[in-house]
Amino acid sequence: MLTIHQKPIGLLNVNGFYNNLLSLIDHAVEQQFLTFSARQILISAATAEQFIDELQSFIPVVDYSMS
Repeated sequence: MLTIHQKPIGLLNVNGFYNNLLSLIDHAVEQQFLTFSARQILISAATAEQFIDELQSFIPVVDYSMS
């Protein structure tokens, strides 16, 4: 993992528009192409209110096993 940053990346998933993209990313984690901690920086929510709440409560998960 490059560990360039641990800031959240936001995705406003209105009406499930990005569900397939999120499934693809989750599959990449299952196949060990992406780490769990890399997946955790991608924050998604269906509404703006949920999105803001998710971003405000974000705590990065560090995977030291990839160091």
